[in-house]
Amino acid sequence: MTFVERMKQLLDQGVQVSKDFATKAGATAKDLGAKAGPIAQDLGHKAKDLGAKAGAAAQDLGAKAGPIAQDLGHKAKDLGAKAGAKAQDLGERGVLMFEIRQLEGQAQKLIGRLGAEAYQTFAERGETTVSAESAPIKAMLAEIATIRASIEEKQADLKSRKGK
Repeated sequence: MTFVERMKQLLDQGVQVSKDFATKAGATAKDLGAKAGPIAQDLGHKAKDLGAKAGAAAQDLGAKAGPIAQDLGHKAKDLGAKAGAKAQDLGERGVLMFEIRQLEGQAQKLIGRLGAEAYQTFAERGETTVSAESAPIKAMLAEIATIRASIEEKQADLKSRKGK
C-alpha cells in the first residue's frame, strides 16, 4: 500500500468516525430534547401559575397600600402646614420679644437722661427744685410714657399669642 492510499484509508476512517459520532450525538440530543421538552413545559406552566398568584398578591397589596399612602400623604401635608404655622407664630413672638427689649432699653436711656437733667438742675444750675412741667423734663416724661404704652401693647399681643 502506498502512502497516498494509506492516507486515503485513514481519511475515510476519520470521516466514518465523525459520521458515527454525529449520528450518536444527534440521537442523544434528540433523546434529551424529548425528555427536556415536557419538563420545560411543566416548568413553564408552574411559572405561569406562580406569576398569576404573585400578580394577584401584588395587586391586593397595591390596593391595600394605596389608601394608606394617600392617608399618610394627607397627614404629612397637615403636619407640614401646622409646623409652618407654628414656626411663623414662634418667629412673630420672637420679633415681639426683641422689640419689647429694644423699647425697654430706650426707656432706660431716657430715665438715665432724666436723672442727668435733674442732676444738672441741682448741681450745675444751682436750682433747688425740679418741676415735671419744665420743658426738657416734660418732653422726656412724655416720651417715656409713649414707650411704656408701646411696651404694654406688645406685651399684650405677645400674651395673646401664647394661647395659639
